[in-house]
Amino acid sequence: MTSLPATDDLAWTALGVLAVGLLVAALVVWSRSTDRSIVALAWFFGMLVLPILGPVGYLVDTRRRRRLAQATD
Repeated sequence: MTSLPATDDLAWTALGVLAVGLLVAALVVWSRSTDRSIVALAWFFGMLVLPILGPVGYLVDTRRRRRLAQATD
């Protein structure tokens, strides 16, 4: 049985830490949001199902919606 080189271990660990960090950040933003529509619920499940893409997509979409809301005020 062969073992992976140390750099592969570090890369997988970094990817795991990144995924968990993004998920925590996105869930904090989601929990502080006042939006409780079906779209918000879909984003919640999307964040859980897609480990990196879900949280990144939610954070980008939230930022975009905030900019649009500020522009219309």
